[in-house]
Amino acid sequence: MTLILASPYRRALETARLLSRATRAAVEEEPGLASGRSSGREILELARARGPGVALVGHNPELGEAVALAAGGRCQVPPGTIAAVALREGAAELVWLRNPP
Repeated sequence: MTLILASPYRRALETARLLSRATRAAVEEEPGLASGRSSGREILELARARGPGVALVGHNPELGEAVALAAGGRCQVPPGTIAAVALREGAAELVWLRNPP
């Protein structure tokens, strides 16, 4: 992980900072990850534009929509879920998904 993009909302920034301490990746506020600002498709494009190694910390339903698009349909993405998505030219693929206990 090389960079963490986070919603500017307090809870997302707190989560991003915890992840940063564990990985030493820099945190950058990304207004497009604020709740209601972007669609799931736009979130995937944001990640693709920032390149490999970027982590996103944001909110449902938008991040859930992005993960569902990568999974090829509906999937459960409750708060606290972590997902890895591979982004290729014009395609997204869900690699793994971990829901909170």
